[in-house]
Amino acid sequence: MNMSAGLRGSRASSLSLFILALALSACGGGEDAAAPPSGNTPPTTPPGTPPATQGASVAFASTALSLTAHTSAAQLTDESIALTLTNPPTAGVSTRVTVTAGVAVVAGEVCWPTQSGGKVFLLAQPPGALGAGTYTSTVKVEICADAACTTQISGSPANITVTYVVTGSAIPTTQVFWSPTLPTGAELQTAETRSPTMKLQVATINLPPGGIYLRHTDPSGTVIKSMELGQANFSPQVGVAFGQYNITLQPPAALGSGLFPESVNLQACFDVACTQVVPGSGFSLAFDMLIPATEGVEFTRRIATPERGATNLVWSQVNQSLYVASSLLAEQGIDPQLSRIDPLTAAIGPTTTLAGENLRPLAVSTDGGYLYAGSKTKAFVHRLLLPAMTPDLSIPLGSYNGSEPYVVSDFAMLDGEPQSFVAALSHNNSSGGIVVFDNATARATSIAPVQALELPRWLVRTPVPGTFLSQSYGPSAPQVNTLDQVTVSASGINTSSSATMAAGLILGGKPERTGNRLYSPDGKALNATTGALLAVLGLPEQGVMNGLLVDNANNRMFIWAVVRARPFILSYDLTTLKLLAFAPLPLPVGSSAASTPGTGNMTLWGTDGLAVADGTQVIILSGAFFSSYRGEPTIPRL
Repeated sequence: MNMSAGLRGSRASSLSLFILALALSACGGGEDAAAPPSGNTPPTTPPGTPPATQGASVAFASTALSLTAHTSAAQLTDESIALTLTNPPTAGVSTRVTVTAGVAVVAGEVCWPTQSGGKVFLLAQPPGALGAGTYTSTVKVEICADAACTTQISGSPANITVTYVVTGSAIPTTQVFWSPTLPTGAELQTAETRSPTMKLQVATINLPPGGIYLRHTDPSGTVIKSMELGQANFSPQVGVAFGQYNITLQPPAALGSGLFPESVNLQACFDVACTQVVPGSGFSLAFDMLIPATEGVEFTRRIATPERGATNLVWSQVNQSLYVASSLLAEQGIDPQLSRIDPLTAAIGPTTTLAGENLRPLAVSTDGGYLYAGSKTKAFVHRLLLPAMTPDLSIPLGSYNGSEPYVVSDFAMLDGEPQSFVAALSHNNSSGGIVVFDNATARATSIAPVQALELPRWLVRTPVPGTFLSQSYGPSAPQVNTLDQVTVSASGINTSSSATMAAGLILGGKPERTGNRLYSPDGKALNATTGALLAVLGLPEQGVMNGLLVDNANNRMFIWAVVRARPFILSYDLTTLKLLAFAPLPLPVGSSAASTPGTGNMTLWGTDGLAVADGTQVIILSGAFFSSYRGEPTIPRL
């Protein structure tokens, strides 16, 4: 058994040759012909060796053999050549069968059914490994008086000529199977300086006598550092071989955080120039190496776990505090709570319980004096005094028809008016219009629903104070789908302009604005004036978006996504929409799976921070991960 050295082509493609080794198989009728090879020297005293006498000799019935097989047939054996032993020596005889030329025969052995009668057992090459044609072999059979076969008895050795006619396919019916493994041996994170490794296992059946050549193209990405074909293992008596590429990857620290695609195309050939490709042997080794940022290096992570969960949160720049609604257990009859969290320590501060409620959106007045909390099930907005978290006012919202209360689907605060707010109302998943409140009093002018089934509306702040964007979508005929600019005045609120939404309904909730663009939770980039579709954000493979947040101050966007069943924060450059980095999130407390889309909430905090409420905990992130990008990988290709 041997394997040639790797060859290299003009594009640095490696080629490696599998060479078939000959090995003894088994005696016909005695052992399994597909058993592992046992060498070319049979036992010194074969079973049934005749008694020893003087003048030993052997006679072969024939020294020529013709075989025929189709390429689809099973491997062929033959034991038609008989031999007769006369006067064997007292110590018995040893036998040796050697294929001295040609490829028709793989191996042979002498068997002794009786004390004086033997037969030559020959194992032919698998017909599928040869392809159609006529093949020959010369098989040397030796009958000896000693184990080393230095003394031949009379009539030995005999050279048997084998002619093997194979019909069927013109080329061998060789099959190649590829099986990659996952990277191991190093952590996939930016602090890792070791190189991960992976393996690409190769298996063949009907391996031709001359072997096959394996070659691969240059890697298309920057992940693979080297590919080497290791020593192959063979079972040549049945035309089977197993090989393995040992693949070394770049250290994650050299690549940085991100999702790095890699692809290598491989194929097997019957000749070194690859003019004859093994049919069906083409294979693409394609994968993405996901390298998250490293906690404690690119970012810090703190976790706060309120007693009753964490379903919504909001940041107050004035108070330098996060405020979280804990309504996870509300549907079990356990009253929700509102709590203050210090993002620098994750300490939970003052907490207020609101009996019988199920809280929905939160908002903080621009002066930091009030916290507003909407109810999910009751027609009230609750106002608390900050920083003490003292209940101050319950603002009634009324109902649609006496049985369906109006609730807040979205809040908007007004600059310089801490006791006033804009509320997009809804009932039973339908819009209740847009209303401006001063304390508990609604201003006279409001925006009514365009139709009974209009979907709940959202409010996105524009650069003009007191002006917001909102989508009006009514599915009933005639269908309404407009992007409206709404403006607050002393008398209330009205629609100042409206444009048909060419991109359709924004799904998943409220979009985020940057300049004249809107980024929707369903991954669309829209013109903020016309609603025209500009681009569709690309998530990593198997990625599901959980939420989206624009950070205009740092020219970046965050997407909370589940990628390969694990939660991550993805950072994108707002100008290029290029993926900057990944930050891993812990799984929700008591869960073995990532949060499902739409279950959580995100908010910016401080100058470089992001906080996530995943239902059970608040995950507070900050650091260089959010403000610096390591740049494009500069690792050269192979």
